[in-house]
Amino acid sequence: VMDKERAMVSVGVKERSSEYFERLMALLSEYYREHRNVEFYAEKMNISSKHLSRVIRSYTGKSVHQWIDEFVALEIKNMLRHSKLSIQQISNELNFPNPSFMGQYFKRITGLTPGEYKKGNF
Repeated sequence: VMDKERAMVSVGVKERSSEYFERLMALLSEYYREHRNVEFYAEKMNISSKHLSRVIRSYTGKSVHQWIDEFVALEIKNMLRHSKLSIQQISNELNFPNPSFMGQYFKRITGLTPGEYKKGNF
């Protein structure tokens, strides 16, 4: 009986974790242009940032910060590859303080500058 109960608890935790993860992704797609901190997303989900971080890390193996960074980097990549916008315009569009800051952010995550990525020299 204990194993069955433990299994049910485990399934419940997994389901809740997947709900948190899906909710985080939905919120990210809505707010990534303005908000890049864990606290904002945790607040939107009515849970502590500590709890959100713990749940997401144990469910996915990545931190909420990593998910935010990867989400934003992917968006920058899409814009570099599929839009006619300049790096300056993309930086403005994604609310970075300036193109240099966006460049540093992008390079930290991808290992490339936006210019290198745009040219496809990698």
